[in-house]
Amino acid sequence: MKENKTITKILRLTPSENEKIQDKLDKLGGITFSKFAINSMLSRPLTKTPITKELILELSRQGSNLNQIARSLNQNNSLDRVALSLINQSLERLNELYEILSDDS
Repeated sequence: MKENKTITKILRLTPSENEKIQDKLDKLGGITFSKFAINSMLSRPLTKTPITKELILELSRQGSNLNQIARSLNQNNSLDRVALSLINQSLERLNELYEILSDDS
């Protein structure tokens, strides 16, 4: 049974957003905006990564590490292998956090 569409939603766009959407609609063969919007919104589940206390704490730790490294370099101290290893570990951890946040965006 086909349902009647009785609910209207208003969407505000910038001119550049509208242009990008219109380009996509044109490439799809003139599909209507409504069909495109509904298909886009219903085609993938929306999930949200909660910003947890652990995530904030880890980002704070990484920021502190980076500040300590920058302070040391600004005092003309050279980095040894241990420091370079710690920087690499921090970078890997930050990349992991970025991936976690990006997957659910």
